[in-house]
Amino acid sequence: MAQDVVVALARVKDDLRHDLDRFGLTEALGPDLLFPTLPTAVATYIRDFEARHGRPPSGAPG
Repeated sequence: MAQDVVVALARVKDDLRHDLDRFGLTEALGPDLLFPTLPTAVATYIRDFEARHGRPPSGAPG
């Protein structure tokens, strides 16, 4: 059974972002899936999940 899998990176600091850019990985992953902090990544995931499903994911922080 096929499933949608999304790869996102959190805690991407400038030095890592530079390397990702240099090797073309920023564009391959999608720059909107690189986050400077874990809370930012989680908040974005919850917001996007709610937009798609009309409800927060189970177990999401309140």
